Amino acid sequence: MSATNFWPRATKYDVHVLQLEYPGTLSDSARALINETLVLTDVLRANQNTEHRWQSQITALTTQRLKTAFLSLSTHLNDKDSKLALEWRAQTFDDQNTKKDLCEKIAQMDEKELVCYSGAMSTWVGKSKELFYSTFYATPNENLQNVSNVVDEHIDEAVLTLKNNVNPELKCLPFCGYKIVDLFASSGEANLYPKHFAYFMPEDEGGKYAGAKRTIVFANVYSALFDNISTQRLAVYGWVDSDLPSTNNISTYLIAWFRGHDLGHSIVTPATSFRALSKCDRWGSMVLQEALADIFGLLICTTSSIVNELKLDKEKLARVYLLEMLRYLRRGPYDFPDAGAAYVQLKFFIESGCLELNSKGEIHADLAGFYPAVLRLAGHLSENILQGNIESAELFIRSYCPHHDVENCTNIMAKIGVITDTLEYEQRIREV
Repeated sequence: MSATNFWPRATKYDVHVLQLEYPGTLSDSARALINETLVLTDVLRANQNTEHRWQSQITALTTQRLKTAFLSLSTHLNDKDSKLALEWRAQTFDDQNTKKDLCEKIAQMDEKELVCYSGAMSTWVGKSKELFYSTFYATPNENLQNVSNVVDEHIDEAVLTLKNNVNPELKCLPFCGYKIVDLFASSGEANLYPKHFAYFMPEDEGGKYAGAKRTIVFANVYSALFDNISTQRLAVYGWVDSDLPSTNNISTYLIAWFRGHDLGHSIVTPATSFRALSKCDRWGSMVLQEALADIFGLLICTTSSIVNELKLDKEKLARVYLLEMLRYLRRGPYDFPDAGAAYVQLKFFIESGCLELNSKGEIHADLAGFYPAVLRLAGHLSENILQGNIESAELFIRSYCPHHDVENCTNIMAKIGVITDTLEYEQRIREV
């Protein structure tokens, strides 16, 4: 059991409150049932903190009541997929043998009214393999779903551009679905710290090699992280608010890039083998998989059709990307693979000359040289990581991954600082 709900450890935390508003279409009975499931999940998560005589009995009784509540809640919904997903969710607590198949079915749903996940889920703390009870509810965000769909529609053009500019052997494997939602309720592990804005299902439910997958993205949480934390570092780059997309458009940039990142995980060559690399250096493999997804994701977003249809400004996209890179890095390069990936990129960009970091932690960005540097990094990653040459990959890992580059990483982190900001959810649905 941890001594604190906050992670990573720090002497202080700056907490930003995000108000989560529940949909006005929910009946009083539906809200009561949702509240009950949130409380039950908190009980289940607390019950995991220590072994005791009645632990299994408490889990069994609580999950059975959770199942009943989900079945009752489904009767208050009108959308077919939302109802069916909840019914299947209830069944996952009843029969673990069929859970894998049910989770894959849920991943193929297109809920229009309510998205709910509940059960034992993984945490990103140190990429632990442990599963802890969580429940969350969200409503579909159709406007931002359309942004994601635009990126999907032009993936073939994006891959062709990558083949022409980076590596002719690149290809895109079948990719997972994407559901853009606004979170309105959370409990259990999902309501601890740090808050996450995306879950990869059913991988985060323990179904790592599922045939059907989808990413659940909390658009409102992602925007809050950018607005409250990323933009704090505008002055570090010497930028002002007007250098960024407008408030109304910032979510378009964030969702477009993050969908690109998700698709970037599917960009490989015929020789790529992350399993083999993971056997040599599991953490290094995870870090570089995130770095590849980041870089390919950004390049996917710069594809002409995507830029034109979403009306993206590539210079502003670069600023959003660099602010996010810094936010990820400051979470702790040794604690999260995506933070380690941010370090890989920062180090490469500094070596390339498109970024300069001074002793005060200020960064000068040469935006004219940024995208050429991104292409060079994509080329290096493709050549060293995606070609199945373990010796070449290990050499790159030792040169750029923070857990092998401790002295330089420590010096950089001393200049830019580790982030201690986090989000707290004010869940209006929990108000009595």
